[in-house]
Amino acid sequence: MHEQIEHLCESLKLNSVPTHWSSLAEQCIAQDKSYGEFLLSLLKGEQQQRDERTRNLFSRMAGFPTL
Repeated sequence: MHEQIEHLCESLKLNSVPTHWSSLAEQCIAQDKSYGEFLLSLLKGEQQQRDERTRNLFSRMAGFPTL
């Protein structure tokens, strides 16, 4: 199952999901969260990673010094 999820995430360009879904699922189970809450957390994490990559790309394009 893990391999199938990783393959589908790769084809859908969901880069952060394969590395985070398993641990996030365990957290949600421990906290008795619903499947919807799990999915929302997973997608929020994906969006945050994309936003961060976009900011980093624009900073490099603008020529800002890196810290």
